[in-house]
Amino acid sequence: MKILIAFIVLISTVFQVSASAQKCCGKTPPCTMDTLSSKTFYYLLTGGAMIDNDALNERFNANGIGEFSRYAGAIGFGSIHRFRRYVSVYEFESLLWKKNRADNLVGMLNAGRFTSLHGIQIVDKPWFSLYPLAGIGAGFTSIKAWPEEIPFDGALTDGAASATRSALIQATFLLDVGFGAHFSKSMSYGKSGSAMVGIRAGYIFDPVKSNRWYRDRSEVRDGPDGNLSGPYVRIILGGSRPHRSAMYGKTCCSSGIECKKHGKK
Repeated sequence: MKILIAFIVLISTVFQVSASAQKCCGKTPPCTMDTLSSKTFYYLLTGGAMIDNDALNERFNANGIGEFSRYAGAIGFGSIHRFRRYVSVYEFESLLWKKNRADNLVGMLNAGRFTSLHGIQIVDKPWFSLYPLAGIGAGFTSIKAWPEEIPFDGALTDGAASATRSALIQATFLLDVGFGAHFSKSMSYGKSGSAMVGIRAGYIFDPVKSNRWYRDRSEVRDGPDGNLSGPYVRIILGGSRPHRSAMYGKTCCSSGIECKKHGKK
C-alpha cells in the first residue's frame, strides 16, 4: 500500500511539473525545467601582435642577418567553452615574420603561443557575449639562419652549412590578460549549432628571462632572451556544434525559444 501511494505521489508530481512547463512555453514538448544550454565554439583566428624583440635584433645585426620587425602576423585556432556565466578559452597562435636576407645570409624568425584563459561574462545575451579573461600559457621562439648561396663542393663536404638549417629554439612561460567579445547566430532555431564571429585583444607577459637555447639535443648558451611580451589583437570566426542543456534556472521550448523564468507567467 505504501509503495502504491508513493507511486501515485510521484506520478502527480511529474504531471504538475509538465503542466507548469507547458504553461510557461505554451508549446509541447518543452525542455526540462530550469535549463539553459551550454555551448562550445570552435574557431580559426587571424590578427597581429607586437613583440619586444630588441635583444634578438641586437644579436641578429651583430651576425649580419638584419633586424626583424616588432610586428608579426598571427594565425591559429581555438575554442570557447561557455557554462552559465563562466567562460574558458583555449588558444594556439603562430607568429610569422618575413625572411631576412643580408650579406648572403637568410634568417627566419617564428614563434608560437598556447594559452588557457578563464573569465566571467559581464554581458550575456543569446546573440552577444563580452568577458574579461586571464590565464597562463607556454610559448616558444624559433630561429633559423643559413647561407643563401654555397659552392657545390662545399655543400658536399661542409657539414656546418647544413647544420645551420637546424632551428634554435627557446621555450618560455606566459601570462595573458585581455578580453573577448563575440556575436553568435543560432542556425535552425538552435538545433544545428551556431555561427560565431568575434574579437580577442590583450597583453601577454613573458616573465621568464633566459639565455639558453636548444638545437636538436644540444644546449646553446649565452644567447639573447627571446621575449614574447607584447599586445595582440585577433579576429575569430567559427561556430558551435549542437549542444546539450545544463542546469541553470531558466526553461526553453523544444524549438529553442527561451521561456520566461520559472515562477513568472
